[in-house]
Amino acid sequence: MQELAALASIVATLTVGVVSPGPSFVMVARVAFASSRSRALATALGMSAGAKRPLAIVAGSGQGSSRPLRSFWLGVTTQVSNPKTAIVYASVFAAFLPASFSLGFAAVLLAAVFLVESAWYALVAFLFSSTGPQRAYLSYKSWIDRAAGAAMLGLGLKLVTSAAKP
Repeated sequence: MQELAALASIVATLTVGVVSPGPSFVMVARVAFASSRSRALATALGMSAGAKRPLAIVAGSGQGSSRPLRSFWLGVTTQVSNPKTAIVYASVFAAFLPASFSLGFAAVLLAAVFLVESAWYALVAFLFSSTGPQRAYLSYKSWIDRAAGAAMLGLGLKLVTSAAKP
C-alpha cells in the first residue's frame, strides 16, 4: 500500500512537471509545426525514451525513412540534456521515492513515467502538426523563434547568475 501511495504521488507530480513548458515542449512543438506528424511523434517518443546512458548521434542524409529515426534521437538528446528534466526528476524522486522498494514497483514506475511523458508529448505533436496550427506558426515563425530564443536566453542567464550566487 505504501508503494501505491508513492507511485501515485510520483506520477501526479511528474505529470505537472511534464506539462509545464520547457525546452522539451519547445522542441516537440517546433518539429510538429515545421515538419510532419510522424517526425513530431518520433521526437515525442524520443522525449519519453530519454535515458541516463551516453548516446550516439545517428548520422544520416536526412532523407526518406531515416527522418523519424533522426527525430527520435533529437527527442532523446533534447530530453537528456534538458536541465529542467533533471531537476524535476531529482526533486520528485528525492521527495517521494521510498527508501526501499520492490522490483515490481520499479517496473511499474518506469512504465508510468514513460506513459506520462509519451502521452503528453504525443498530444503536443498531434495538435501542433495539424494544418491550422502549422499555418499560423509559419505565418509568425520568425517572431515566435525570436521570442522563444529570447526566453531561452533569459532562462540561461538566470541559471548562470543564480549559480554564481553563494
